[in-house]
Amino acid sequence: MIHRKGKLGLGSAYKEGFMMALEKFEPDLIVEMDADHSHDPKEISSMMQKIQDYDFVLASRHVKDSVIIGWDTYRKLLHLTAGFLAGKFGGIEISDPTSGFRIFKKTLRALLIFLR
Repeated sequence: MIHRKGKLGLGSAYKEGFMMALEKFEPDLIVEMDADHSHDPKEISSMMQKIQDYDFVLASRHVKDSVIIGWDTYRKLLHLTAGFLAGKFGGIEISDPTSGFRIFKKTLRALLIFLR
């Protein structure tokens, strides 16, 4: 658990967590999962199988049989709008660009160091 002084931004929280995991535990893989419990942890086993052929796997809430836990209609609409805008103006061609449910191989460490 990392306790931070106030709100310092989601991006910096991710970076701090990744760096701590890499430096303290030396893992082969790192799983990132939003803290709002909107993702089903049961999907991690499927992600573990997929990562064998890739360096990075992003779970989408827009695939068949996927479930978003605890979101009301407003939050779903906001999410769909943000995803649409990311695709339209950012050129991101994935179904869930705002997903916070990912798994990375340790080999991506160079990218994390670059982001320091």
